[in-house]
Amino acid sequence: MCIRDSDKGGTTKWGITQATYSGYLIGLLKKPIQRSVVNMTEEECKQIYLKYWLNAKCDELVDLPRTALVHYDLAINSGSFKALSKLQELKLIENFTTLSDVETSAKYLKLRQLYYDRIILKNPSQAVFKNGWSNRLKRIESYFEFITTES
Repeated sequence: MCIRDSDKGGTTKWGITQATYSGYLIGLLKKPIQRSVVNMTEEECKQIYLKYWLNAKCDELVDLPRTALVHYDLAINSGSFKALSKLQELKLIENFTTLSDVETSAKYLKLRQLYYDRIILKNPSQAVFKNGWSNRLKRIESYFEFITTES
């Protein structure tokens, strides 16, 4: 669990914010319910992460597994809508369809770094997250060695 005053997401558990958890419960139960994210079960967490995958249309990137990972993580970190808009931005790159998964995922990581840099420019108080965001991107890149892909 993480509680940090400067984090706009508020209290989190397993990377899930209170707002996301409350939204999940409303969707599931069809009515508002007051339950702390601290009490979220592992199964609920899995269902929320599956929803991120589906809402961000990660299943459409199965032929680009590295890119799918970068995209999925952005959906988790910033929301499915933001991830879809960044994916659209990535697709505007000249010759996108001819790029390999290795090239596409590298460009997506750079695009994400620029996104985080812009957040800090707009709101310097968010600079406290710069190292965490940078480490997050490095960690994603480290997972690439476990993904088999054509270059």
